[in-house]
Amino acid sequence: GIRVNAIVPIALTRMTSDLPIFGGQNKEAEIGPQFISPMVVFLASDGAKKINGRFFFLSGGQIKEMRMVMTEGVSKTAEAGLWTPEEIAANIDRILA
Repeated sequence: GIRVNAIVPIALTRMTSDLPIFGGQNKEAEIGPQFISPMVVFLASDGAKKINGRFFFLSGGQIKEMRMVMTEGVSKTAEAGLWTPEEIAANIDRILA
């Protein structure tokens, strides 16, 4: 019955107002912390009891799920030894595909 979710909040507050991302903006009414708390309340409610292991980006009126993706990549057996930087360089297109 334990759920673990995370929020990634972007909000303009006194603590964050000097961060470059806000570029000196003073738009707390548009991107302030008041936009974050409703999601926190929702995730703690029974309405979210089937939601688990998710990351939520929150900024102003935006709520988005963040996901990590994994490519097919490349594999090497333990017998073949560790990857060398040269081998990684030669396979980087397949790793990133």
